[in-house]
Amino acid sequence: MRALNVTMEEVCDALYEGNELPAEFLQTLLKMAPTTDEQLKLRLFTGELSQLGPADQFLKAMVDMPFAFKRMEALLFMSTLKEELNSTIESFAVLENTMVLFSSCSKLHRVRHGLVVKVVVLYHQDISFCQS
Repeated sequence: MRALNVTMEEVCDALYEGNELPAEFLQTLLKMAPTTDEQLKLRLFTGELSQLGPADQFLKAMVDMPFAFKRMEALLFMSTLKEELNSTIESFAVLENTMVLFSSCSKLHRVRHGLVVKVVVLYHQDISFCQS
């Protein structure tokens, strides 16, 4: 949190209000989510918060917040949605261009096939003409 220059209170406010947080920060927070056993210990902790280290104080605040990690997942989804959408649009554009290319290739194939048929017909006409 120091690297991003944000306080625990600012993170908690952002989670409560649904304000945007950097995607990398949210991913880091989600990776450090406590296990069920650790959550229980943090919930049952009744001592002074100052007895805990900064990371444990933050996790205690997260555990005490309803659905804190689900909120982080939702914010992460919202922050990456635009990028994912742009990537999907680009993929569809590539597919569309490929389909246009393939359809034009099949047209060329039909034209080429038609020319071959005409050449064969003309060749046979020339042979039959020469034989008469």
